[in-house]
Amino acid sequence: MPKDAIRPHVFFFDIRNTLGVVDRKGHLIRFRPSVDDLLKSVKAMQGARLAVITNVPPGVDASQMLRDAGLDSYFERIISTQDPEILEAGAEKPQRAIYELAAKAMGVAVEDCTYVSENLLEVLGAINAGMTGVTKKFPPGGDYMRASLARGSASPVSSGRLAEALLEGQHMVGKRIVLAADKIVERLRASEDPLEVSVSLLSAMHRLVWLVNRFVDPYHHRMEEEVLIPYAHMRGYPSSKTDWVLEEHEQGRAYFKAMTIALNRIQAGNKNALLEFAAVTDAFVRLYKAHGAREDDEMFKEIGDLLTDEDDAVMCGMIERLGPPDITLHYDMIQGMESDLT
Repeated sequence: MPKDAIRPHVFFFDIRNTLGVVDRKGHLIRFRPSVDDLLKSVKAMQGARLAVITNVPPGVDASQMLRDAGLDSYFERIISTQDPEILEAGAEKPQRAIYELAAKAMGVAVEDCTYVSENLLEVLGAINAGMTGVTKKFPPGGDYMRASLARGSASPVSSGRLAEALLEGQHMVGKRIVLAADKIVERLRASEDPLEVSVSLLSAMHRLVWLVNRFVDPYHHRMEEEVLIPYAHMRGYPSSKTDWVLEEHEQGRAYFKAMTIALNRIQAGNKNALLEFAAVTDAFVRLYKAHGAREDDEMFKEIGDLLTDEDDAVMCGMIERLGPPDITLHYDMIQGMESDLT
């Protein structure tokens, strides 16, 4: 290497809870906008090369996860515990061998590598192997600073605003809850004995009630009521076009309360409440299917078109701070409910 040449340095990143959250097996939702900003900045450093080291279960394609999340283009190489050479060595994080094999795969010495992860044990494993280790905070607080955010691509159904994308991303989570609720109703009504319920179905019902009371209402409803709608009114959006949202939120809360009461009665041995639970849950499903679609395709865009770049940045910061401290716990609950219904 010439004396004045820039020495290459490989920055290895973990995936789960470092680049984003895994909401179900093999699927990553990246942190926005922080991960793109981070990876662009690191990649722009002189001599920097980017790669991934990840532990994944059998049947999961780490490269596909990153492609689906729109992050694959940042990385030269994805080193996974499902790679043949890693499997042959029986290596996984935080064992020394996987970091050494990763450095070898990139053609560099371990001392010319940095490993970035939210997992302290894995970071210490990298340090033990000779790499530099950096712990990245999770959840990634302060992602949305009060600087202007450049507007993305607009379309007939999207303003291109990040705040809109964040709320629509929450709707994707909500859709999984609603689809599971629809299956619960279907199972209850298809039962040969409507007054009997399996343990797995009862578990799914409990998870559903937990999610509407501890995710949908305290987080998503609150973000719309305390951030989106006030900013809409600040920018001249008429209250006559947001009143329906508040009314349907109140209707939803009434359904959540009725579902909770019915479930408590079921738990106490009142099997007649099963039919009432099915009826109220069906009403919730029908309301929120229409509610989410109308917000996504109509209201979010109309409000987003009125916002400034500064509005978008501050709103994203507020949405982040009003959100759950660790949404992975809610994803785990949703995944458990879906598993109960398979």
